[in-house]
Amino acid sequence: MKDSSRILLLHLTDVKIEGDEFATREMSVLLAHGENLPLARHGVAELAVRSEKNDWKLHALDLTGRRIAEIPLRRENGELRFTADNFAIKGQVIFGYELIRGESAK
Repeated sequence: MKDSSRILLLHLTDVKIEGDEFATREMSVLLAHGENLPLARHGVAELAVRSEKNDWKLHALDLTGRRIAEIPLRRENGELRFTADNFAIKGQVIFGYELIRGESAK
């Protein structure tokens, strides 16, 4: 981490594609792929990254990897912390975050 300037963080929950067809209620055998939007289970997690430096920024990413919002970071006990909520931005499902520092953060 100390040498990295860009880090991809993934926050994945149970995801299905609208229209998927399964053989059983347990959804262990996929019969047909859906062709619509992903359906995600809501997930909230508190994440922490240990860092001595405070020059980091965090961006939520859309499903294409495009930055859609800056997410606030908190510094606590030598860690950068944030709440990952995959439904935090209306109309978006967030599965990824880009943590950037230094010149990359500008």
